[in-house]
Amino acid sequence: MVWNLANEKLVLMPTFSMLYKKHDYLIPITVIHNHIYEYDIRSANTSVLANSDEFDQNVINKLNTMNKDSRNRSVGLLIQQNKAIGKIIANGIIDAKYLLFTENKIQDGEVVSIKNDAVFIAGRKLKYTDFRSVHFRIKGNYNLYINLNGIEFYYSVRTNQLDIKGIADDIISTEDHQMGMIVFLKKIFCFIVREQQDKLREYLLQFVSDYKSLKLPHQYYREFNEYNFYRTKYYIPNFEFNLLYTGEKDKDMINGIYNYTKFILPLIRKYI
Repeated sequence: MVWNLANEKLVLMPTFSMLYKKHDYLIPITVIHNHIYEYDIRSANTSVLANSDEFDQNVINKLNTMNKDSRNRSVGLLIQQNKAIGKIIANGIIDAKYLLFTENKIQDGEVVSIKNDAVFIAGRKLKYTDFRSVHFRIKGNYNLYINLNGIEFYYSVRTNQLDIKGIADDIISTEDHQMGMIVFLKKIFCFIVREQQDKLREYLLQFVSDYKSLKLPHQYYREFNEYNFYRTKYYIPNFEFNLLYTGEKDKDMINGIYNYTKFILPLIRKYI
């Protein structure tokens, strides 16, 4: 945003990013190898309501005595009864992000992602994170961000933690994925962060060969998407035959094209 004053002789530009207004934002870069910190508002709904002069403090005090699930349900009921409360929360979250961005002079290039009350910042820890009742906490600390097929991967080499945005948690936690694609991705990301290019190349080449020849455990072939099934090679007009469960004995039936084209091939193209 630029303001022109005095017949365009003076140009004023803000010292902070205007991305704080975004409810949902993702940087148009596929890979960031840097420290990345995820900040979110602790108890966001009640925190921003407490900062508002439009809400009863006695209700806030009562909500704060509840556990997280009960508190969220109660706030949801309040919003159903009075839609204005939802607007107060939405505006309060934007106001809180405004303070975070202005006080820390956050720039566009530092913002990896915004998910409503969560902001992912690359390159530095933020100095100012407390604003009256609103407290931005560090929820995640990562070394690598990669976007594959529109899915966001955030990886910490110290803890070998992989957080994923764009696939439901219940799918990510599927045992087959934890024993299959998650193992593969963590291995690749670790090599990238440690800048072990030779090992990365060697591992990828061997993995691709084994994947194509169906030599890997069957778990690697479960599709890493919302369908969360094993695609087979068989079909009839207008229908495919797919499996929710399988084993090593059924591996010859499997068509592993999805994971290969959406996740494995992009990594091959970038790092080999």
